[in-house]
Amino acid sequence: METFNSVLDEFNINKKLITIVPDPTYEFSKSSMLEYGKATEQRQSPNGTWLLDSCHAIFSIFHRVVWAVNWKKNECEAHENCKQEMKRMIIEVMRRYQSIQEGELIPIAFIDEIMK
Repeated sequence: METFNSVLDEFNINKKLITIVPDPTYEFSKSSMLEYGKATEQRQSPNGTWLLDSCHAIFSIFHRVVWAVNWKKNECEAHENCKQEMKRMIIEVMRRYQSIQEGELIPIAFIDEIMK
């Protein structure tokens, strides 16, 4: 909000003429998450792309990958230390998203592509 105000000041825009309204998609997904246990709070960009902030991107990866694997069972006979390598890759991706600046949004399609 501070950045937004500084842009308004820089261009000498009358702040009284601007109304900021909550994003209805985000508000709905937030209430769905809290009331029904839906996994993440989502936003939709003007071009229709679904977005997550970095903490929800990390939670989405954790939810879709970590919870889906039985870490005590060795299911991969073909690769030695397969689960250890998978664990390393998951942590690496989660750390990459953790380093994203607050306020930047990540397309869900990017997360889906990484999960493949």
